[in-house]
Amino acid sequence: MVASGKIRKPDTDGRHLRSQRSRAKILDGLLSVLQAGDMDPSAETVARAAGVSHRTVLRHFEDMESIYRTFTERHEGAFLERVMQPLPGDTWQERLLALVDLRVGIFEDLMHIRVSAESRRFRSPQLQGNFQRNFKLEVAGVFAVLPPEVRAEKNVALAFENAICFHAWRRLRQDHGLAIEAAKQVVLTTFSALLNLHTSKKSSKK
Repeated sequence: MVASGKIRKPDTDGRHLRSQRSRAKILDGLLSVLQAGDMDPSAETVARAAGVSHRTVLRHFEDMESIYRTFTERHEGAFLERVMQPLPGDTWQERLLALVDLRVGIFEDLMHIRVSAESRRFRSPQLQGNFQRNFKLEVAGVFAVLPPEVRAEKNVALAFENAICFHAWRRLRQDHGLAIEAAKQVVLTTFSALLNLHTSKKSSKK
């Protein structure tokens, strides 16, 4: 079609923006469903929560796994940005306590997302890959704070790591039903016991 001597280009930018908005609504719909407690929603459930048709969901995502892949990628960037921030504190013990505060915030923000994604990871190579990447990041984050002499005590180092991993936090919050501060006190109690164990081992070697 010609207007004023120029060929009018298709409204590709407008369609692209509408597509982006629809995809964002679908991903927000998935988040609202997870936060409501449905850890294994169907495409129909996500569509209702997003306020779009089931056909719209399938037009933008071929299946639930592709929704989850896009969904986890969207949240992973913000997660990594927070994880990579330097921890405050003059001693490793202070930095370890700062790590607890950091992780509590992250775990609470991502609780429903991670529980749902990890329940599906055995059906999705990409979600399994995401799990392995998050696992390695969590382990590396704790080990980077611990001094060499603590890392050398493998059982103690792994106990520190296990005390503040996502699965331990989820168990305290969801299975035991503890409030955030109560769950945090359990973690700190574990850390205190491990610090005492490490100190007593150092004393016995003198």
